[in-house]
Amino acid sequence: MNPPESTEPFQPQPAGKVFRLQNDWERLLHSLPQFHSSATVYRGNHAIHCQSGRFPNMTCVDSSAFFSEGFRGTTLNLEHWAEAWWYHEERFGKLLPCLEVADEKGTGLFKLCYRDLESSSQDQTLLQQFIQEEADEWSLLHLQRSNMMNCVRGHHPCKTHPPFVKTISAIQKEAIDKNTELGLILPHQKQSSWDCLRPLHQKPACCWFGFGENEDFIAIQPAAYQRAEVFDTGNRTTALFFDKNDDPALSIIQPEGHIFQSLQTLKSILT
Repeated sequence: MNPPESTEPFQPQPAGKVFRLQNDWERLLHSLPQFHSSATVYRGNHAIHCQSGRFPNMTCVDSSAFFSEGFRGTTLNLEHWAEAWWYHEERFGKLLPCLEVADEKGTGLFKLCYRDLESSSQDQTLLQQFIQEEADEWSLLHLQRSNMMNCVRGHHPCKTHPPFVKTISAIQKEAIDKNTELGLILPHQKQSSWDCLRPLHQKPACCWFGFGENEDFIAIQPAAYQRAEVFDTGNRTTALFFDKNDDPALSIIQPEGHIFQSLQTLKSILT
């Protein structure tokens, strides 16, 4: 029996003032560091990467932009930018603004987030020069929000055992035991980001694994990885994981001065 149809009209999530921005991508890129945002969320294949602070000043060559500082960095491919939006979303129990850039499929590539309304109000003058048109919540329905952390259906570690859940869990645990950070790269042709972060203790009922703390973190979904390669560069071992489309989705780099048995075990299995 089919459930009765709802008589309530569908309403999208509130989004405050919604503005579609002009697609003058290079000018927008060079203006983003001036916004008073508190963090930038980058989206990878089955992964998100949040870096606190303002959007970085990037060097732009043709359609490529890049930034690197210490053990963290980002590369962007402006050819994949198709649309940009300013709107509000619920965070910390409040409706707070954000600026999101998406690709031609409406998938969020990265998002500038604000901690409070006061910070965003300082950016209204700067925002005005980029507004193409005013829109509403309905204009945002196609977006796959870049900070969504939906679980892969049927792939909770407690229910099933996809190929690399146990492997990455073992790498996490070994880094915790050694009290050290791991190098993490989220490679993709549209954009890549990387960081050096400590792993977080894994909750057994969650299919997202975390690294970092507070507003500097990477969250990955190991159930989505289908193939792996392990190789040595100098005295450091790297594990590269691929998704179902055989696209590289995650690299985990052994910290300098350590030998991870979990990585060596994975290497022996794949050899």
